[in-house]
Amino acid sequence: MEAKELRLGNYIRYRDERNVVVQSLGYRFHTGRPHDLQIVGSEDIDEYEPIPITELWLKEFGFKDDRGKFTLDAGEINFFTIKQTLPKGSWMIPEYNVFGLMYVHQLQNLFYSLTGKELTK
Repeated sequence: MEAKELRLGNYIRYRDERNVVVQSLGYRFHTGRPHDLQIVGSEDIDEYEPIPITELWLKEFGFKDDRGKFTLDAGEINFFTIKQTLPKGSWMIPEYNVFGLMYVHQLQNLFYSLTGKELTK
């Protein structure tokens, strides 16, 4: 994962397994352990890792499970559906022919690009 892939509001995992929300992007000029909702900068991006998309994450975002397809009411576009593909761990958005989503921040970024709305828990 590179810092340029991230947007404010993205969920990522800190090295101690805590999930954090990106609040700002930039360089950190102090030392010490970051707190939740802290700065993620390019020089410390190695301390973070992407969070794999799971059914639990989808449900926390408000998606409803319909036999392996997860759908979210997204307002003007009516619905937004994601389903798992093979190999397991990869997800697709059938309506938009988008394949290969693997991480929560990718889903958040795509959802924002398509709907103009943030995907949050």
